[in-house]
Amino acid sequence: MFSGQWIFPAEADPTQQMKREQLAQEQAEKEKAEKAQKLKESFGDATGQWEKDKSELQNIAVQEKKKDSAAAAAAAVAKNKANVQAAAGKLEEKVVARDAPQGGKT
Repeated sequence: MFSGQWIFPAEADPTQQMKREQLAQEQAEKEKAEKAQKLKESFGDATGQWEKDKSELQNIAVQEKKKDSAAAAAAAVAKNKANVQAAAGKLEEKVVARDAPQGGKT
C-alpha cells in the first residue's frame, strides 16, 4: 500500500533537479565574476580612461566652437569694414560733387 512518500528515480526527483539547477547557476555566476576579474586585471579599470576621453572630446568640441565663432566674427568684421568703406566712398563722392564748382558760376 501507499506509505505516504512518493518514490522517484534519482533523475526525476524534483528537489534534486532544483538543487542541480541552482548549483549550475551559482557556478555560472562564479565563472562570470572570475572572467570579469581577469579582464579587470588584464586591462585595468577603464572608467578613468573613459572619463579622460570624454573630457578630451568635450574640450575639442569647445575649441571647434570657438574657432567657428572667431571665424564668424572675423567675417562679420570684414563685411562691416567693406560696408563702411563703401559708405565712406559714397559720402566722399557726394562731398566732392557738392564742393565742385558749378558750371559757369565762379
